[in-house]
Amino acid sequence: YKTVFFAEQEFLEMFSFDFISGDKNTALIYPASAVITENIANEFFGDEEPIGKVLNGLRITGVIKDIPLNSQFKFDILAPYRIAPGAARMWQNNWPNSYVLLSKEASLEDVNKKIAASIQKNDPNSNQNIYLQPFKNSHLNSLETRSKGRNLITYVYIFTIMAAVVLLIACINFMNLSTARATVRFKEVGIKKVVGSSRMQLAKQFMGESFLLSFFALIFSIILVKFTLPLVNNLLGYNLELNFSRDLFLLILGITFLTGLISGSYPSFYLSAFQPVSLLRKELSFIPFFRNRFGRIRSGISGFRNILVFIQFTLSILFIVCSIIVYNQLNFLKNKDLGYNKEYVVTISTSGWRGNQFETVKTEFLKNTNITNVTYTVCSQTGLGSSGGVDWPGKDNSRNYGFDLGRNMVDYDYLETFGLEMVEGRFFSRDFPADAAESCIVNETAVKSMEMKDPIGQRITMFPGTSFELERTIIGIIKDFHMESLHRKIMPFALFLQNSGSNLYARIKPDNIQGTLEFMKNTIKEVVPFDPFAYSFLDEDLNILYRVEQTAGKIILYITALAIFLSCLGLLGLAVFSVEQRTKEIGIRKVLGASSSKIIRMLSKDFVKLVILANIIAWPIAYYYMQKWLQNFAYHTNINILMFVTAGGSALLISLLTTILMSIKAARTNPVDTLRYE
Repeated sequence: YKTVFFAEQEFLEMFSFDFISGDKNTALIYPASAVITENIANEFFGDEEPIGKVLNGLRITGVIKDIPLNSQFKFDILAPYRIAPGAARMWQNNWPNSYVLLSKEASLEDVNKKIAASIQKNDPNSNQNIYLQPFKNSHLNSLETRSKGRNLITYVYIFTIMAAVVLLIACINFMNLSTARATVRFKEVGIKKVVGSSRMQLAKQFMGESFLLSFFALIFSIILVKFTLPLVNNLLGYNLELNFSRDLFLLILGITFLTGLISGSYPSFYLSAFQPVSLLRKELSFIPFFRNRFGRIRSGISGFRNILVFIQFTLSILFIVCSIIVYNQLNFLKNKDLGYNKEYVVTISTSGWRGNQFETVKTEFLKNTNITNVTYTVCSQTGLGSSGGVDWPGKDNSRNYGFDLGRNMVDYDYLETFGLEMVEGRFFSRDFPADAAESCIVNETAVKSMEMKDPIGQRITMFPGTSFELERTIIGIIKDFHMESLHRKIMPFALFLQNSGSNLYARIKPDNIQGTLEFMKNTIKEVVPFDPFAYSFLDEDLNILYRVEQTAGKIILYITALAIFLSCLGLLGLAVFSVEQRTKEIGIRKVLGASSSKIIRMLSKDFVKLVILANIIAWPIAYYYMQKWLQNFAYHTNINILMFVTAGGSALLISLLTTILMSIKAARTNPVDTLRYE
């Protein structure tokens, strides 16, 4: 199977595809023409010239370079729009894309107003809302994904913010560790001040060191990205590339400069502010700035450093909560009852099958005892097809009901194959030959939407007033089940009878799955020789609907782990500094009889307070934003207090383990070693 797009000649004129051979200006003028990609040309014709050759009834008129992986257009063959299936040219179908090239002077807002006015003029009762969207915004913010309750650009913003937060945590760590280990540079700073270095010169030196470290980190990170990108693409299932443009290069340089500025500002100010005599004595002196605002410098510096650690853990707890909620939602999507049995159902594409091939394949399949049910559908079980207007007895045409009726064509065995339930009436039956031309089945939501009291026996008309008008009698009501992702609520739809379709669904037994698939392949090869036997399992198809969320969950998990690791480093640095500052105090307390457990509690309690306070701040923020994210799904898990307690407990446990390790070392130190010089 190859991907075919249908397009008008203007499509090639509007977009800049690179033609290897053929005339760009006439390639799609003739009905039986086709433009193929370079890969297709090599696959089918090798070194031969493809122009003029016939492929599947289409004469090749052009060959273009392969479409880049990051392109919005992903096709192998481009055929004229005039030979597209009839449904593609129906006004009621909104899945074909229309592209409009505006003049530079045109106002998008004015054009959209004119479109709305034109629709209203020609069809006063229409509830269609059609407007143009800038093409550059459509890749991650397409109208299609938004209509399904998803906005992909939102995830880009989320990951950008999370990356900035992780970078901020790293900057905080640098500040914390630099100031905590500042004693090793006291003599250097003191001597430089004695010989005449000004505070500004010292500040510039430390800032320069920070910028230099950021620059080296930039080089290392580029090398790291280059070598780990294939692994990242494999984990995420994407094809990300590292391509440097001028704007990207300037952006990275700007981030590097900002990182050096943020991480180096506080340490440079801190170290350059001390008096020479105090520095050479390795003592912390009084500085007017801190004396006026904090009292002793140690309490001022320590307080600011605690604030930095508090910020780190607030952000880390925020990430942990988000990760837990995302995981729960993905688990909810995976295990939600869809209203039918999705397990051990094989999906096979039947595009190109004709005539009695459908019934022959089904008959042969059912001869295998490992295949229990077989059915055909036009629309896949993971997405409804066309939808449109509908009329029914008692409808108030002056009122906007706010829905279109979806449609799917199924065969007699659809109900049994998927284990669906009838609420009222009956399903299609071979005992009623007129069902194919006269009957339909609607779901519960359709009955509610049309406000029908006694739906059985009533006539409905789909696509009224068009050449595709369908009038049917309701013979049954099927229990609601999901035919789309859980981003959207169950929509009203009707089922029509047709003993063929674009998809074959076969329910198989879990025994000898590979043997059953091989049997199916051989059977199809015998009945439909040209069919390539493309199959998948229905539960896997359903998981693809949530690929974006699954990828987002992985990224959030990795970022959370990184944020926690960095926060622990910062906490460890602060713990080391705190222990060093209180070495003599610990020695005196031990001499006076304090036990090791009391020393550990004394050193740990301040950090525990910080983490508890971080929980208090992080929880409401996480609840607000995750509640908004869950609104993207019509069906979602509930946020409960246990999620927050788990996140807070995890952060508390991590912080305790980090600080207790240092506290144990300090508590076990012989007081003689710490007090011998006093």
